Amino acid sequence: MLFKKIYNKFLVFCQYKLIILKIKSNSRFVVDGHYASFNMTSNKFRDNKCKTGLISIRGMEKSMKLELNEIEKNVGQFMVQFQIDSQSEILGEVRAVFEYNKVQGNRLQSVGNRRFQKFTNPSYTIGFNGIQKVRVNRNIFGDNKLDYELLAGIKTAKIDNKVNVAENWWGTADVTKIKERIFDFDDWNNHAVAEFKPYLLENDREGSLSSPWESPSASLSEHLGGRLTKSLSLPYRERPYLVKADVTVMPDVTLSIAPGAVLEFAPNVGILVLGVLKAQGHRNEEIIMRPETPIKLKDR
Repeated sequence: MLFKKIYNKFLVFCQYKLIILKIKSNSRFVVDGHYASFNMTSNKFRDNKCKTGLISIRGMEKSMKLELNEIEKNVGQFMVQFQIDSQSEILGEVRAVFEYNKVQGNRLQSVGNRRFQKFTNPSYTIGFNGIQKVRVNRNIFGDNKLDYELLAGIKTAKIDNKVNVAENWWGTADVTKIKERIFDFDDWNNHAVAEFKPYLLENDREGSLSSPWESPSASLSEHLGGRLTKSLSLPYRERPYLVKADVTVMPDVTLSIAPGAVLEFAPNVGILVLGVLKAQGHRNEEIIMRPETPIKLKDR
């Protein structure tokens, strides 16, 4: 084990030869403390079993480059965590990149039928839980048996908060499946928007890219959720509307809910109105907003 916990004002960690880092059971690799500059290059993290997660970058924001590393067949709650909770005195944005890495075949100790909305500590391959943004490009993800590939939990008061996670292979070229593996603003609107498109269409860092991605809009589908960028009306219908993720009514957009409509919400999700909400019921035709019923939770 090279380092377990590091508290340095200035740190340079360079490893250009491929080595296998074996971390003691129930431990993890942590870079913590004040501002630091470091480089983690061409290492192998393999077959580690961690009580929490594998790699955690914490404390004050860091100038960092993590590239050409292989993170495979590890067990933990997360594989790479950026939990930066304070800013340095350096002016401007501190450069931070995670690129050309291979992160595959990792898993949680036990994975059941889990949903982020029901758990405060989801498992993930790479995640943000602080204020610093890290550019995540040209990496190979996929075949990771964790709740999500990416958790975009950047803390900010801005509504237009984005993180660059484009040009990665996510284990599939199906955009719907990719979105299911990313937890961002369209799931909980206190997270950042994960700009994952264009994405790699094949398991090759130099492979072809998809076309640019446009922000999705909530629509009259079976499940509601995400940013509403065009006005939408929910007419009355016999069955409830199921809200599976946060619905965000963007500025200059109107969400209209007809009398008698019923909306059922998954745990910990709701409606954020930055535009206009029109919801006026009538006697015996009340608009009902309630938690998802136990039957539906069981069948989910």
